[in-house]
Amino acid sequence: MMNIQTQAARNTDPITSHEAAKEVTVSGVRRTQIAQVVDMVKANQGKTAAELAQINDTCRYMMSRRLADATGVSVIKGDKRKCSVAGRNAVTWLIK
Repeated sequence: MMNIQTQAARNTDPITSHEAAKEVTVSGVRRTQIAQVVDMVKANQGKTAAELAQINDTCRYMMSRRLADATGVSVIKGDKRKCSVAGRNAVTWLIK
């Protein structure tokens, strides 16, 4: 079982964000999404969050949130390079 340590909503976020964060965590959706994102990185190492989202036809914002959740446990930040989707510099992602 994965022990999620990262905060899902910032202290300055509105209460609705905190409610949504609690729901996605308690329901298990967050844990499931983290596992899916880790699998996506395994299959496509060295891609940016936007590239991973495009390859896997998923939400770029969900991808970034769950990559942050998995950082240090399953994935690590790689080199920075120009993202082929966003057109600006972004970090790449690798399996730890």
